[in-house]
Amino acid sequence: MTSLDTLKGMRNLKTLLGRGEAPEEEAPAPRPHEQCLSCSADPEGSKSYERFRVCHSCGIHFHLTARERLATLLDVGSFHEDDRGVTNIDPLSFRDKQSYRSRVINAQRRTGLTESALTGTGSIYGRELVAAVIDFSFLGGSIGVAAGERLARAFEKATSRRVPVVLICSTAGTRMQEGLLALMQAPRIAAAVRRHDRAGLPYIAVLTDPTTGSAYTGFVNLADVILSEPNALVGYAALRALQEAAGTDLPEGAHTSEAHLKRGLIDAVVPRPQLRDSIAQLLDLLMNDYRLTAQKEPREGHSYHTPRTAWQQVQISRHADRPNATGLIARMSTSFVALRGDRSGEDDALIQAGVGSLAGEAVLFLGQVRPHGKPAHISTAGFRKARRAMMLARKFELPVVTLIDTDGADPSLANEEAGLGFAVAQCMASMLELPVPTVAVITGEANSEGAMAMAVADRVLMLDNAVYEVIRPEDAAMIL
Repeated sequence: MTSLDTLKGMRNLKTLLGRGEAPEEEAPAPRPHEQCLSCSADPEGSKSYERFRVCHSCGIHFHLTARERLATLLDVGSFHEDDRGVTNIDPLSFRDKQSYRSRVINAQRRTGLTESALTGTGSIYGRELVAAVIDFSFLGGSIGVAAGERLARAFEKATSRRVPVVLICSTAGTRMQEGLLALMQAPRIAAAVRRHDRAGLPYIAVLTDPTTGSAYTGFVNLADVILSEPNALVGYAALRALQEAAGTDLPEGAHTSEAHLKRGLIDAVVPRPQLRDSIAQLLDLLMNDYRLTAQKEPREGHSYHTPRTAWQQVQISRHADRPNATGLIARMSTSFVALRGDRSGEDDALIQAGVGSLAGEAVLFLGQVRPHGKPAHISTAGFRKARRAMMLARKFELPVVTLIDTDGADPSLANEEAGLGFAVAQCMASMLELPVPTVAVITGEANSEGAMAMAVADRVLMLDNAVYEVIRPEDAAMIL
């Protein structure tokens, strides 16, 4: 059996649970003297395995218990568990081959948890937060009445304390033995998440293998930023359900965190050893309260324009050595964290969005990336992605800097049918209404509505030999 076959076998074992079913018995976690289930390497003496349960040879991420996960993320000794007494065993007196009540009690004894959701307060590098972990080893991480109540209370506590929430999720979905009482926990949690959101507080979700069902379609996708561990099974349906619907095996890599990243459904795939620092960096940027202030007497403006003919300026604006938005953002900012897509299933690589530090202040950067020697038309998904970034800037009161360099909106039929007109209009209107300082910089050749939608800022600047046009000169000449 190959390593890939072994990984599929491990994944199928979990996804055979369907949505909400729990295994009769959990397979024991591999011990240090055992071989890696993927590459057969011996993990004994491996620091990455002992500390993070990550194989030093192939990088496979083994299961961690809820308390082990918190130990890898939070400051030592900072975690304080909340709502341990919130339990509700067998509210419907569910009957099965084995008593549901006895299943819950056995899970409690085996895991040391009283429910699948472990919640409480803690800190990362001294920053207070509310942490929640959904543990797959407790009845498949299924969400029942008690788990839902704990998660909702966690968000409510975070709102009252004005602190962020970090949720680590591994679940098969709704606990079917508790029926509609369990299903209705999704809107219960969502309501608490929305109140936390309206308070302007960060919510970061971390997906681990597997994350499916109601959690994925509910509170997970309400997060401001979604991270995932590598090669995690994520999505609404269990792998078994997808395979049955397709009538065949899925393509290699489908329904994984990497596939979701490519589609802009999550923001980053982060290996477990880097997760603590990545979350800390995000929280530092999103909760940055340092603000730059303008000088009382602004300096007189200086012109850096180099006299050239109009056509010469157009040619220079298109020069292959001219820096694009990605390079400019890297030079201007530190601690830059990229955002991917708008979670609608596409991610336009020609739009670079993310949060970075500019002279100590957290700023939302939005750049139009012109690939050298290729057309730079922005798709419908690109405008939606830009608008999502603007909404985050509004929530966290981040100034917005846009870097404009595009041939315009993509005029293809596919983009028209995907709602191009609506996407451009919404992007433009959202930027006009931002209650934070906005600066747009024309960095190369900016054309038509595609440029205008992201350039309606408080201040509009232009680099030397940049051009801002209603249409490309060649196209204008052809029409005239």
